[in-house]
Amino acid sequence: LPVVLCLESLGSHRLPCFCAPSMASDAGGSQLEQQCVLLFSDNQRLKRFRPTTWKVQGRGRAFSRGNTFDGEGLTDMTCCLDSDTLLAFTEDGLVFTIQVSGIPLAKKMNGSSTELSDLVPEWDAGKRIVAFFAIPHQKSLADVTDKFALLVSERGMAKKVSLDKLRGLRTGKAVQCMSLEPWDKLRCAHLISEGQGQILVCATTQGYVLRFAIDKNFRSASLTGPCVSAVRLRVTDRLASVAVQDVTPEELAVSSMAAQELNGDGVFDDGSDQEGAAAEDEAVEASAKKASKTRCILIITAAGMGKRVSLSYARMRLSNRGMHGRRAIRLAPQDRVVSVSVVTGETKELMPARSAFSIFHAEHQNDEMKENDITAAYANGNETEGDASRIKRNALIFSRLPEEERKVYRDRAHGRRLEAAEYYKRVEGLLIGSVDGRVSRLAVPSVPVMSTACMGKSIIKGAVSAVCRFSPGGPLPDTAEPPQKRRKTLALL
Repeated sequence: LPVVLCLESLGSHRLPCFCAPSMASDAGGSQLEQQCVLLFSDNQRLKRFRPTTWKVQGRGRAFSRGNTFDGEGLTDMTCCLDSDTLLAFTEDGLVFTIQVSGIPLAKKMNGSSTELSDLVPEWDAGKRIVAFFAIPHQKSLADVTDKFALLVSERGMAKKVSLDKLRGLRTGKAVQCMSLEPWDKLRCAHLISEGQGQILVCATTQGYVLRFAIDKNFRSASLTGPCVSAVRLRVTDRLASVAVQDVTPEELAVSSMAAQELNGDGVFDDGSDQEGAAAEDEAVEASAKKASKTRCILIITAAGMGKRVSLSYARMRLSNRGMHGRRAIRLAPQDRVVSVSVVTGETKELMPARSAFSIFHAEHQNDEMKENDITAAYANGNETEGDASRIKRNALIFSRLPEEERKVYRDRAHGRRLEAAEYYKRVEGLLIGSVDGRVSRLAVPSVPVMSTACMGKSIIKGAVSAVCRFSPGGPLPDTAEPPQKRRKTLALL
């Protein structure tokens, strides 16, 4: 029977960073500036698609058909706007710019791709892109003093660089923004803001997660300045992915109190009475816990397993920078984490859109078979017991209904499809890429929320290489339609 699926996707081959939406991707932007998805292949080739190129599918299914790079593997992807400028970072700490509008928009899955050397003439084929984020093209980097690039290496070292220090960037010219040890490599890059309460979420390949506030103690450094420790790793562990979370004032207050207790003697020196201070602290923590229930941390592994963990879960509480992470997900022996992100905690999932007959069958599947239905079923060689016989019986009854009654069911099915289409335009979506270049789209609410450090559920069947989230309410094309799960239907209809 036709069933509507929800959105979400995934892939694995390399340890990618989770790429956040562009800083210009607010819902109030021009409708001409539509969201797009950039895909990167193993051979440094790029393609640009619309997020709605892929139809929504359900959790636990195989990747969509169609290889995006004709036999090449997919290494990473990011969501941005058509007018954005992409800051791309190599594994040795170099950064250069790419104009998104310079990459042709692909109309078909097997369309031609763009060589990176065509966009960056002086590109060294021996280098490799590992992280990127987008900034508005109309802004000059010299004027951007309230935005920073947060760079994190696979050994857990981090650096915060103001964007105005990258004003020397020109097309085809790279700038060294992070100096790394010979045994270390750059893993992730994110755009953060000055003065806003933000939290960095670090996930390691072995399933440990650390959350700490990006506060005034995390100071900006020059291009040649030193790095600081972001997360302490076990001997065989490496950083897999990071995400940036915007926090409420209550959560920021909890972070400040935790830091004061760990760095001082545990007593607040504001002269207030201890009982009153304790009551105030409890009220702040309760408010922060209530605010965090609406958001979750999404973790996806290379084998296609995944889960959402609520920020109110005790293991996800805020810690200090440079500490060990806490176990968030258990992994199979050969599995590893490839992506972490902060997503909605919404669990409501729209019921699948259905055809006219499936609505009719759902309402009449438990009806008793009448004598004339039994006679008709026997006449067609069907048994009179079991689900299959009920479907065939109801299909026969539906085919004999008057046209006016069947039209009522068709109108109801059309209304369900419109309702589902509007829902998928508002909900957060995931694009998941595989090691063989295939991409699938899923809905964030379809990923289960779990409060224990278990293995999670199967999100997609296949090896995951990249994950990209696109925000709800963005300027998406109006052609998005909820996909339907197709099965072999009866020849009676």
